[in-house]
Amino acid sequence: MRTGLRTAAVIGFPPLLDRYVAREVTSHAFGGFAVVLGIFLVTRGSALLSDAAVGGLPGGVLALLLGLRTVMALPSLLPAVAYLGVLLAMNRLSRDRELIALAATGVGPGRLERAVLGCALCAALAVGVLAFSGRPWAAARYAEIRDRAIAASGLDDLTPGVFYELRSAAREVVFAGARSATDPGYLEDVFVQRRDANGLAVFSAARAIETRDTGRGVRTLILEEGYQYDLSVEGGKQTVTQFERLAMQVPLPPPEGDAEKSLTWRELVAAGDPESVAEIQWRIAMPIATVLLCLLAIPLGRFDPRSGRAVRIVAAALAYVAYRTLLGTAKGWIANGLVPAAGGLWVVHGACLAVVLALAWRQRRAAA
Repeated sequence: MRTGLRTAAVIGFPPLLDRYVAREVTSHAFGGFAVVLGIFLVTRGSALLSDAAVGGLPGGVLALLLGLRTVMALPSLLPAVAYLGVLLAMNRLSRDRELIALAATGVGPGRLERAVLGCALCAALAVGVLAFSGRPWAAARYAEIRDRAIAASGLDDLTPGVFYELRSAAREVVFAGARSATDPGYLEDVFVQRRDANGLAVFSAARAIETRDTGRGVRTLILEEGYQYDLSVEGGKQTVTQFERLAMQVPLPPPEGDAEKSLTWRELVAAGDPESVAEIQWRIAMPIATVLLCLLAIPLGRFDPRSGRAVRIVAAALAYVAYRTLLGTAKGWIANGLVPAAGGLWVVHGACLAVVLALAWRQRRAAA
């Protein structure tokens, strides 16, 4: 076996053990990726549909937004997928006692770690490309498409029976009971609520239609045959006004999005503010986390077939949750200026590396 490994290395192919481990890790990672991606699509799709500003958009736009959001999230999802792939591969090799057979032929923990490290570095390279190129591109496209679609949407896209917030300073909320059967451009049984410094105004109208002036950046809601109820801040004063026709101007929503996520590496460096520094460290953190999580999964995935693996699985899940939670918390602290950027996420990586080295040392002692 050792002769075969040396021959493979000489002719430039990965050794047999590396190819075998890579195949095991990849097969389990693909299964894990399908599960992780499915959960993400369901949760993110539900969040998009529940967003009052987005829920009324056409299905094609929603699907495109969901796809771009998935590309944005891939640098964060793939480290978990790689971790799951190595963890399940080690579980399978332990269950079938293949690790014991490898140890009997002289393959120690260090050799197995080098085989997994090759897979981890390939995965980290893909994560790095997505973090520094795919994520900002998708974030910029997401913000552009979302803002343009919301600005273009109007009462024609409003679904009766659903509350919609128009995203203006007055925080108008619009509700319609039905759409006119004779003229679909009109809504019937319309309710509008708007807030300002003086209090709350509620409008109830039999019919409503919208016009918009994109040059001035305003939309005009025209309410017909209704009442206006003005409530003071204290709640004691109330004025009721009946109207035949009332025009209400509402500014079109301004562009919105996660600015740091859409910036390139050079733009983040040039900005230099805490949010940009936090985004830089987060993008760097994802490839590093991929390698550290893969190495952490080796000792956590191994178990004695005679003693069961439930404890190891729980420990692996808790380790991942702790690591990712600390990374997210540290990023938030940096963005808010609560901790210096010099330490930042590197402290969390250092703690994880210390755990990896401690577990590897313990594994070597057990194998000796």
